[in-house]
Amino acid sequence: MIFARFVAIYGNRFEIQQQSPEQSARSKREWALSILENQLSMADIERAIDRCKQELAWPPSIAEFLERCLPSHQQLGVPSAAEAFAQLINNRRHSSEVDWLHAIVFESGRRLGFNRLQQEAESRLWPEFQRLYKQCCHELHQGQQFELPQKKARLADNSALSGFVLINQLIEQQQLKTELGHQLYFYLTLDQGSHKRSSLREAAMKQAQALQLKLEFPD
Repeated sequence: MIFARFVAIYGNRFEIQQQSPEQSARSKREWALSILENQLSMADIERAIDRCKQELAWPPSIAEFLERCLPSHQQLGVPSAAEAFAQLINNRRHSSEVDWLHAIVFESGRRLGFNRLQQEAESRLWPEFQRLYKQCCHELHQGQQFELPQKKARLADNSALSGFVLINQLIEQQQLKTELGHQLYFYLTLDQGSHKRSSLREAAMKQAQALQLKLEFPD
């Protein structure tokens, strides 16, 4: 079904049409193995095909296809990766005292390591967190249940907002699209006063000007 749909959608751009019978058999075997290994349902496959049709001008690789099999975070009923990471960063010293947005947020933080959240730069942790969060979402989709820690009374937290929390606030206040907002304000996750932070802030200001956006860019 996958290949028939791709032929209908992409025509000659779907390379398997140009392969020899032996090459075609090997390609189909790799696709079949990936589908079995990831325990994909027909609904997952159909969702991915529809997303490929809407998002990709050329046929997807196996990795691109698998990425689109998972329901969106809205469909799963969980926060976005950016929202989850922001809550972890803002509560990294109070992991057992938080009203978590979802148990998956705590689980992804546990896998990343709360000690690391306290000690390492957000910009360094973010790529690894995205990978772990995607894995947790996949497990949740497969029926895995995550548990929250027993909650303790929490003292008032007067610490400064982290870069990611501030970014989310700016996005909401200025009604930006989430992806664009995180792109423009990524510099806020870097060490204050650093040359790289200043350079990225200046570049973001120029990008906003080119897009004719009147935005605030905190130091």
